[in-house]
Amino acid sequence: MREFRSAIRSLARAPGFTAAAVVVLSLSVGATTAVFSLLHALVLRPIPVPDPYALVQLSTVNGQGRVADLTWDQHRELAARQSVFSAVIASIQQGVFTVETGRTTARASVSGVSGNYYRELGAHAAIGRLIEPADIDEASVTAQPVAVLGWDFWQRELGGDPAVLDRTIRVEAVPLTIIGVAQQGFLGLGIAIEHDITVPIALVPEISQTAMTVGSTVSWVATTGRLRPGVTPSEARAQIEALWPGLLRDTTPPQLSPIQRDEYAMRAVVAESGATGIERGLRRRYTQALYVLQAIAAGVVLVAGANLCSLIFARAQARRHELAVRLALGSSRARLLREFVVEGALLGAGGAAAGLTLAAYATRALTGVLLRDYLVRTSLDTTPDRLVVLVAAAVSVGIAVTASTAAGILVTASRSLALSAGASRTVTRSSRTGRVLVGAQIALSVVLLSSASLLTRSVYLVSADDGDMTPDTVLVGYPTERTRAYRDLDPAPYYREALERVRALPGVTAAAFTPALQSGNLAHYKFLVVRAPEATVPSIQRALDTMGVETLPSMRTLDYVRGRTLLQERVMAALSVFFGALALLLASIGLYGLLSYVLSLRRKEIGIRMALGADAGRMARTIFADGLTTTAAGISLGLVGVVASMPLLRSVLVGMSPYDPTAITAACLVLLVATLAAALAPAARAARVEPLSELRRD
Repeated sequence: MREFRSAIRSLARAPGFTAAAVVVLSLSVGATTAVFSLLHALVLRPIPVPDPYALVQLSTVNGQGRVADLTWDQHRELAARQSVFSAVIASIQQGVFTVETGRTTARASVSGVSGNYYRELGAHAAIGRLIEPADIDEASVTAQPVAVLGWDFWQRELGGDPAVLDRTIRVEAVPLTIIGVAQQGFLGLGIAIEHDITVPIALVPEISQTAMTVGSTVSWVATTGRLRPGVTPSEARAQIEALWPGLLRDTTPPQLSPIQRDEYAMRAVVAESGATGIERGLRRRYTQALYVLQAIAAGVVLVAGANLCSLIFARAQARRHELAVRLALGSSRARLLREFVVEGALLGAGGAAAGLTLAAYATRALTGVLLRDYLVRTSLDTTPDRLVVLVAAAVSVGIAVTASTAAGILVTASRSLALSAGASRTVTRSSRTGRVLVGAQIALSVVLLSSASLLTRSVYLVSADDGDMTPDTVLVGYPTERTRAYRDLDPAPYYREALERVRALPGVTAAAFTPALQSGNLAHYKFLVVRAPEATVPSIQRALDTMGVETLPSMRTLDYVRGRTLLQERVMAALSVFFGALALLLASIGLYGLLSYVLSLRRKEIGIRMALGADAGRMARTIFADGLTTTAAGISLGLVGVVASMPLLRSVLVGMSPYDPTAITAACLVLLVATLAAALAPAARAARVEPLSELRRD
């Protein structure tokens, strides 16, 4: 307790040091926690359902390594033959459809689920009831025409009206009776999408007008099993893999050609944990990038640790006289070391609190950027849970305590601490320790800045315009089908007439429909591309709307579409630049502090040398050369780190080598300029030393 009170008093007497240490910690911990919060929410956190670790997600992999769901027949046969699951759940996120509520006509996300879906996931209805096994007859692939509304859709489109029960809505002209509203925030097996409307899974083929049930090879059923008590995941995997060859043989559609049969027989089953839910799209797009960014953020933490150690060590050197007096009065070196540890813990706690606050704002901003403009309403819960808070606290307190302990050991272990006047050997040892710490910061900064430079250059090479293309005057539209308008549509004359109307508009110089932006051969997979100013968008929308087949909710510039396509790469580049800049700032501050400390130790020496005729410029060059030597050593060590670590970026770089000399040279030059700029001020102060003043000081 005495050490705690003493540490509080010591930090309160040095508000500048305390504030600087907390800022260093909060920036590094905030950046690291922001990335970890996203990674945790997207990949690591279990979904909020009863016993999520008992869930096993089943999927298939074809000969080319493409992951897909199960077919309807595979799902039914597996559910019937297995004995390791207490329940087998089926679901599908079918897509966005036109929904007529009686009040409005809207586009809504529609999903299909098996009768046991809500029961097995522990959901309850806000009003009414949820889909039950009695609503579906899987044997005949039929179901009651019922629907469950999502909470947000109920509030948004129907004003939260409790009288919606038993009301009829139409999804793509299919009449459905509302039987209930799901509880607020229920995402089911997903992590980012609250489905607007959920129907029995057997109704999905009718709504989507697609034959994909009995005898179909379409892999559309997301299948999840819940382990029986006492059954391990490895036992379940072994049984499913043993059943799979016979199941494939018995579910092979008879209409397949020999080649298609061989391809069908090559599908393998994959059984993996379903604890973190089903979200292939977002995970496929961002998981690898987030792991790379987490590694880069860890580098920033190391730089911050070295910087903090430098700060604490410099302050400890300034307190040598105080510490020597306390030793003379009977304090033990162990007690002094404990005070250093307690000071580090207090600084770490302050840094964690500030870092979590910064991380909360940063995470919300990043999530808003990453999830903007999805076809369905998407939100990712990044609220820090206990694990995120513990990680942030552990990182912050760990850095601070480690740095403080190291500095305390270096100072309290010094034999000269008990002497009345510090020996030159102590000064030399202190400055040498400082150089090692600053050199380590510079070396890590080289690695981080090289990563940022490589990622930025990769994005630039990919997004560079070709020829005379001006993407800000090329508009891309996403036509949406009116209810069942495609059913009897002859696409060729329709799209020919639509293009004639659009091309006739003032300001339009070219127009075309293309499926190039999305695979598929259905009419509604076509995209409208127009070369025209943005001001023409309303007239283009009216031209298409008056034809009565499609609407055009919005149009974007090609530049915007390209930006969204490269969103992952641009976010990675931007964040890596931020992390690199933060590391550069910390390294520059560290070098400035080191040279200022060295100057404070050598002021008397410099005064004597100048009194004996030494040139002021020479003294300035001496301090500047000290900074140059430390910087050069750090850059050299950093280049070794670049050679060792840059291959980790190979998978996220496009069109360039991880050893691109232009990018790495640019990073080194930026670091060299910044650190040497930090050395100018101490060097200039060395040239202004007054010999007489320094000689009178003692």
